[in-house]
Amino acid sequence: MSVPFLIIDGYNLLHEAGLARDKYGPGDLAQQRHKLLSMLARRMTIEERRRCTVVFDAIDAPLNLSKRFRHDEMVVMFAEPGHEADEVIELLIKQHSAARQLTVVSSDHRLQTAIRHRRGIGLDSDQFLKGLGSLRRNIQTSGSLKAPESGQADDLEFWKKEFEDVSPEKLGAEVSERSGEKKNDWDRGIEQLQQRLKSPADLDDWLNEPNNL
Repeated sequence: MSVPFLIIDGYNLLHEAGLARDKYGPGDLAQQRHKLLSMLARRMTIEERRRCTVVFDAIDAPLNLSKRFRHDEMVVMFAEPGHEADEVIELLIKQHSAARQLTVVSSDHRLQTAIRHRRGIGLDSDQFLKGLGSLRRNIQTSGSLKAPESGQADDLEFWKKEFEDVSPEKLGAEVSERSGEKKNDWDRGIEQLQQRLKSPADLDDWLNEPNNL
Protein backbone atom coordinates (compact mmCIF):
# COMPACT_ATOMS: atom_id res chain seq x y z
CA MET A 1 0.00 0.00 0.00
CA SER A 2 1.39 3.37 -1.02
CA VAL A 3 1.80 6.41 1.20
CA PRO A 4 -1.45 8.44 1.16
CA PHE A 5 -1.67 11.91 -0.31
CA LEU A 6 -2.01 14.71 2.25
CA ILE A 7 -3.46 18.21 1.97
CA ILE A 8 -3.04 20.45 5.02
CA ASP A 9 -4.96 23.62 5.87
CA GLY A 10 -1.83 25.58 6.81
CA TYR A 11 -3.08 28.33 9.10
CA ASN A 12 -5.60 25.99 10.73
CA LEU A 13 -2.79 23.62 11.68
CA LEU A 14 -0.51 26.51 12.66
CA HIS A 15 -3.12 27.73 15.14
CA GLU A 16 -3.70 24.23 16.54
CA ALA A 17 0.06 23.76 16.94
CA GLY A 18 0.24 26.82 19.21
CA LEU A 19 2.26 28.85 16.72
CA ALA A 20 -0.37 31.55 16.12
CA ARG A 21 -0.02 34.97 17.77
CA ASP A 22 -2.57 37.62 18.76
CA LYS A 23 -0.46 40.25 17.01
CA TYR A 24 2.23 39.94 14.36
CA GLY A 25 5.08 42.32 13.70
CA PRO A 26 6.84 42.55 10.34
CA GLY A 27 8.00 39.11 9.31
CA ASP A 28 6.50 37.35 12.34
CA LEU A 29 3.84 35.39 10.45
CA ALA A 30 6.37 34.23 7.88
CA GLN A 31 8.59 33.04 10.71
CA GLN A 32 5.74 31.04 12.28
CA ARG A 33 4.92 29.49 8.94
CA HIS A 34 8.53 28.43 8.57
CA LYS A 35 8.43 26.84 12.04
CA LEU A 36 5.33 24.86 11.08
CA LEU A 37 6.85 23.63 7.82
CA SER A 38 10.10 22.70 9.55
CA MET A 39 8.18 20.76 12.20
CA LEU A 40 6.29 18.84 9.52
CA ALA A 41 9.51 18.09 7.64
CA ARG A 42 11.16 16.69 10.77
CA ARG A 43 8.28 14.38 11.61
CA MET A 44 7.42 13.07 8.16
CA THR A 45 9.29 10.65 5.94
CA ILE A 46 10.55 11.83 2.56
CA GLU A 47 7.84 9.75 0.85
CA GLU A 48 5.16 11.45 2.96
CA ARG A 49 6.61 14.91 2.26
CA ARG A 50 6.58 14.27 -1.47
CA ARG A 51 2.83 13.59 -1.29
CA CYS A 52 2.06 16.50 1.04
CA THR A 53 0.60 19.87 0.03
CA VAL A 54 0.25 22.70 2.57
CA VAL A 55 -2.15 25.50 1.63
CA PHE A 56 -2.16 28.95 3.27
CA ASP A 57 -4.53 31.91 2.95
CA ALA A 58 -3.38 34.83 0.83
CA ILE A 59 -2.69 36.96 3.93
CA ASP A 60 0.99 37.92 4.20
CA ALA A 61 1.97 35.74 1.25
CA PRO A 62 5.69 36.09 0.47
CA LEU A 63 6.28 38.78 -2.13
CA ASN A 64 9.60 37.36 -3.30
CA LEU A 65 8.38 33.79 -3.83
CA SER A 66 6.03 32.02 -6.20
CA LYS A 67 2.51 31.26 -4.98
CA ARG A 68 3.57 27.62 -5.26
CA PHE A 69 6.98 26.32 -4.19
CA ARG A 70 8.60 23.40 -2.40
CA HIS A 71 9.86 23.21 1.17
CA ASP A 72 11.77 20.00 1.96
CA GLU A 73 9.86 18.16 -0.81
CA MET A 74 6.45 19.42 0.40
CA VAL A 75 4.39 21.58 -1.97
CA VAL A 76 3.48 24.92 -0.36
CA MET A 77 0.67 26.97 -1.90
CA PHE A 78 -0.90 30.35 -1.19
CA ALA A 79 -4.41 31.39 -2.20
CA GLU A 80 -4.72 34.29 -4.59
CA PRO A 81 -5.47 37.73 -3.04
CA GLY A 82 -9.12 37.96 -2.02
CA HIS A 83 -9.42 34.19 -1.67
CA GLU A 84 -8.92 31.73 1.17
CA ALA A 85 -7.09 28.43 1.55
CA ASP A 86 -10.44 26.63 1.90
CA GLU A 87 -11.33 27.53 -1.68
CA VAL A 88 -8.02 26.21 -2.97
CA ILE A 89 -8.33 22.99 -0.95
CA GLU A 90 -11.88 22.38 -2.18
CA LEU A 91 -10.64 22.71 -5.75
CA LEU A 92 -7.73 20.36 -5.08
CA ILE A 93 -10.13 17.79 -3.63
CA LYS A 94 -12.42 18.07 -6.65
CA GLN A 95 -9.55 17.71 -9.13
CA HIS A 96 -7.55 15.01 -7.34
CA SER A 97 -7.21 11.87 -9.44
CA ALA A 98 -6.85 9.53 -6.44
CA ALA A 99 -9.17 11.07 -3.84
CA ARG A 100 -9.68 7.77 -2.03
CA GLN A 101 -6.00 7.89 -1.11
CA LEU A 102 -6.26 11.50 0.04
CA THR A 103 -6.34 12.78 3.64
CA VAL A 104 -7.30 16.40 4.28
CA VAL A 105 -6.11 17.93 7.56
CA SER A 106 -8.39 20.73 8.74
CA SER A 107 -10.86 21.37 11.52
CA ASP A 108 -13.12 23.02 8.94
CA HIS A 109 -16.04 20.59 8.63
CA ARG A 110 -16.92 21.95 5.19
CA LEU A 111 -13.61 20.60 3.91
CA GLN A 112 -14.10 17.32 5.74
CA THR A 113 -17.50 16.93 4.08
CA ALA A 114 -15.97 17.67 0.68
CA ILE A 115 -13.28 14.99 1.01
CA ARG A 116 -15.68 12.40 2.41
CA HIS A 117 -17.95 12.91 -0.58
CA ARG A 118 -14.99 11.71 -2.66
CA ARG A 119 -14.38 8.74 -0.32
CA GLY A 120 -11.22 10.25 1.19
CA ILE A 121 -10.40 11.00 4.84
CA GLY A 122 -11.02 14.20 6.77
CA LEU A 123 -8.91 14.70 9.89
CA ASP A 124 -9.11 17.46 12.53
CA SER A 125 -5.86 19.34 13.00
CA ASP A 126 -5.57 18.40 16.67
CA GLN A 127 -5.94 14.69 15.83
CA PHE A 128 -3.29 14.99 13.15
CA LEU A 129 -0.86 16.64 15.55
CA LYS A 130 -1.39 13.96 18.20
CA GLY A 131 -0.60 11.24 15.71
CA LEU A 132 2.20 13.01 13.83
CA GLY A 133 5.38 10.95 14.21
CA SER A 134 3.83 8.67 16.85
CA LEU A 135 3.95 4.89 16.96
CA ARG A 136 0.23 4.65 16.14
CA ARG A 137 0.56 6.80 13.02
CA ASN A 138 3.61 4.93 11.77
CA ILE A 139 1.92 1.56 12.16
CA GLN A 140 -1.17 2.75 10.32
CA THR A 141 0.89 4.20 7.44
CA SER A 142 2.27 1.02 5.97
CA GLY A 143 4.37 2.90 3.44
CA SER A 144 6.37 4.47 6.27
CA LEU A 145 7.25 1.20 7.96
CA LYS A 146 7.94 -1.60 5.54
CA ALA A 147 9.88 -4.50 7.00
CA PRO A 148 12.63 -6.02 4.86
CA GLU A 149 11.96 -9.39 3.29
CA SER A 150 14.59 -11.27 5.23
CA GLY A 151 15.03 -13.69 8.09
CA GLN A 152 13.52 -13.33 11.54
CA ALA A 153 16.74 -12.05 13.13
CA ASP A 154 17.04 -9.27 10.54
CA ASP A 155 13.38 -8.37 10.95
CA LEU A 156 13.78 -8.14 14.72
CA GLU A 157 16.69 -5.74 14.37
CA PHE A 158 14.71 -3.71 11.84
CA TRP A 159 11.75 -3.21 14.18
CA LYS A 160 14.04 -2.46 17.13
CA LYS A 161 15.67 0.31 15.09
CA GLU A 162 12.31 1.69 13.92
CA PHE A 163 10.99 1.91 17.49
CA GLU A 164 14.18 2.92 19.28
CA ASP A 165 12.98 6.51 19.71
CA VAL A 166 9.58 5.48 21.06
CA SER A 167 9.14 6.19 24.74
CA PRO A 168 6.76 3.65 26.34
CA GLU A 169 6.09 6.13 29.14
CA LYS A 170 5.12 8.89 26.70
CA LEU A 171 2.99 6.50 24.70
CA GLY A 172 1.23 5.38 27.86
CA ALA A 173 0.55 8.99 28.80
CA GLU A 174 -1.03 9.63 25.40
CA VAL A 175 -3.29 6.63 25.83
CA SER A 176 -4.22 7.78 29.36
CA GLU A 177 -5.41 11.12 27.97
CA ARG A 178 -8.30 9.23 26.50
CA SER A 179 -9.47 8.12 29.93
CA GLY A 180 -13.07 9.02 29.19
CA GLU A 181 -13.26 6.65 26.23
CA LYS A 182 -13.83 2.93 26.25
CA LYS A 183 -10.67 1.14 25.17
CA ASN A 184 -10.94 -0.68 21.88
CA ASP A 185 -8.86 -3.54 20.51
CA TRP A 186 -6.39 -1.10 18.96
CA ASP A 187 -5.72 0.66 22.29
CA ARG A 188 -5.25 -2.64 24.07
CA GLY A 189 -2.84 -3.73 21.34
CA ILE A 190 -0.81 -0.54 21.74
CA GLU A 191 -0.54 -1.08 25.51
CA GLN A 192 0.67 -4.64 24.97
CA LEU A 193 3.22 -3.50 22.40
CA GLN A 194 4.61 -0.74 24.63
CA GLN A 195 5.23 -3.32 27.37
CA ARG A 196 6.94 -5.69 24.98
CA LEU A 197 9.19 -2.97 23.61
CA LYS A 198 10.90 -2.99 27.01
CA SER A 199 12.17 -6.53 26.43
CA PRO A 200 13.85 -7.82 23.22
CA ALA A 201 12.67 -11.33 24.10
CA ASP A 202 9.06 -10.21 24.39
CA LEU A 203 9.36 -8.25 21.15
CA ASP A 204 10.72 -11.39 19.48
CA ASP A 205 7.66 -13.33 20.68
CA TRP A 206 5.37 -10.56 19.43
CA LEU A 207 6.91 -10.69 15.96
CA ASN A 208 6.26 -14.43 15.85
CA GLU A 209 2.55 -14.01 16.51
CA PRO A 210 0.81 -14.39 13.11
CA ASN A 211 -1.69 -11.56 13.55
CA ASN A 212 0.81 -8.83 14.41
CA LEU A 213 2.68 -8.34 11.12
